[in-house]
Amino acid sequence: ITDIKRQLYVHSEEREAFLDAIRVRGDVSGHEIQFFSKSGAKVWISVAARIIYDAEQRPLFMEGFFTDINARKQAEAALQEAHALLESKVEERTQALVAANLELKNIQSQVIQQEKMASIGQLAAGVAHEINNPMGFILSNLESMQKYSDRLSQYIAAQEDAIRQLAQAAGIDSQKFDTASLLDQLQTTKSTLKIDHILQDTVALLAETREGAERVKNIVKDLKGFARFEREIILADINRGIESTINIIWNEIKYKAKLTKDLGEIPLIKCNIGQLNQVFMNLILNAAQAIEAGGEIHVKTWANLEHVFVSIADNGCGIPAASLSRIFEPFFTTKEIGKGTGLGLSVSYDIVHKHGGDIAVTSEPGQGTTFILKIPIGQNVKETEEN
Repeated sequence: ITDIKRQLYVHSEEREAFLDAIRVRGDVSGHEIQFFSKSGAKVWISVAARIIYDAEQRPLFMEGFFTDINARKQAEAALQEAHALLESKVEERTQALVAANLELKNIQSQVIQQEKMASIGQLAAGVAHEINNPMGFILSNLESMQKYSDRLSQYIAAQEDAIRQLAQAAGIDSQKFDTASLLDQLQTTKSTLKIDHILQDTVALLAETREGAERVKNIVKDLKGFARFEREIILADINRGIESTINIIWNEIKYKAKLTKDLGEIPLIKCNIGQLNQVFMNLILNAAQAIEAGGEIHVKTWANLEHVFVSIADNGCGIPAASLSRIFEPFFTTKEIGKGTGLGLSVSYDIVHKHGGDIAVTSEPGQGTTFILKIPIGQNVKETEEN
């Protein structure tokens, strides 16, 4: 070797860096450099060297040794490459899992909405019946009002005619114009047309019609609110949600069970009230379906400092012990084929847990079933889009 810098060092500038290091410190250890081997191949070495000084501390020469670390450096390079590849794979897998998770959440949201819409479809006839009742007497009242209006018009015309005759008779001899007879005739017309009854009944008809229209308005409002796929997390009144839900499904309940409510004073909670209404509907309908006839359903709410509780109890057929542990499984149902999707309780369980809450059940065959929901007051529900 005649030119160390160029013949030995793969990167000639590393020669100066090495010399600077040993001049400053007096020795170096583990200094890694890439050299050319005798064959011209590039190899990694580790240098340990020191300067030897004379008695007057003048440098005489350097001594040291080289260690071939090429295999280690190759292994490190391979490891680094493998690590980079692994990180790439992990990143790809993470992205795939994120995409899959988003897809799963979308599917879960769709299942919740489909279950809701399936339930609404089952309730459509009942809701139509609930709307038809007030609409029936509204239309009947309007028909009566039309008849009353016609009679009032006739009576008013008779009055106008009587007044006109009286006005014409003002200059006529009273002996030639029988005022008493004219008044009697007007009174007879009033009695024949039942004007007094019309005036009294009109007030009642208008009040009943207004009440019926309000019922229709509330049913439609509650149904629209229930059917909407609500994503917004808001402060909501659980008691109002229960009342709204019962209003929608009342036709499914009233012929089978007596429903009593004991709705306590509870705070507003931050929640997706549309989804919680779906839970209330599923549980109350299940209670009604578990009752043959003449049963009872009791809905109760209360709260402590941390949670709001909702209890829905019935005295129906109950759930067999063998099935009790499986009722929240997707597609598991004890109902007859065609009577249920097996998703109602599963979806309800998912919604309650998404709110940071819990749902418990106790049941005795032949005695009835009680579901108790526990929802944190201060717990923020996870965003629907993320679940």
